Amino acid sequence: MVEQKSESNWQSASRRVKDSFTSAAAFALIEQERQRLARDLHDGPVQMLTNLSMRLNMMERLMAVDPALAMDEWRRMNERLLEAINLLRQVLYDLQPIVLDEAGLAGGLEMLARRWSDDTGIACTVHWAVPEPVWPLDLAGKVGVFRIVQEALANIAKHAQATQVTLAAELAETVLTMTIQDNGRGFDPTPGRPGHYGLTTMAQRAALVGATWTIQSAPGEGTVCQLQWKRSDG
Repeated sequence: MVEQKSESNWQSASRRVKDSFTSAAAFALIEQERQRLARDLHDGPVQMLTNLSMRLNMMERLMAVDPALAMDEWRRMNERLLEAINLLRQVLYDLQPIVLDEAGLAGGLEMLARRWSDDTGIACTVHWAVPEPVWPLDLAGKVGVFRIVQEALANIAKHAQATQVTLAAELAETVLTMTIQDNGRGFDPTPGRPGHYGLTTMAQRAALVGATWTIQSAPGEGTVCQLQWKRSDG
């Protein structure tokens, strides 16, 4: 009975944070996701498939002039086609990370961190001390947290010049905290500074999953980002 009350309190506090989130901001985030998807498709698979189409149009003439060279070109185009297929699979995975159904939030984020580390060469350590049932999240909320971590890792790879990242989750008596920390160059997180629009977006994403978003950083001191869910006393 105590455990059920505890989970209810988490859910109640989470809902209050969500209710403070405006519909206009939610629509803005949806539009950002649409733009991101369009950009990912255009810059990746669409360009690759367009290029393949142009090369296919030349193959008939190339076969007549130099069959051996044409066979080499077929092999190269097949490799590019496989790359496009893999990129499309990645886009689909990002739309709905199936791994969250199979491995839960912890397993999904561990796989994300491992893949990101392989892609970037930046070490990423995961410390997860929170059981899955404790999280006050439905599947949509877990996808939202997954998106937040994706965006944070993308920002680290693009801007931080870090060599080590730590992703951790811990449960205190009244606060559930997820932390993303890097040892990069840091920055001044003062709201409204040029280039910091993404910080507002992260706070909005956090509100959608019933959490609060905080960030601590300074030039030369790395960055610590935290998502927090506070348990209700009622």
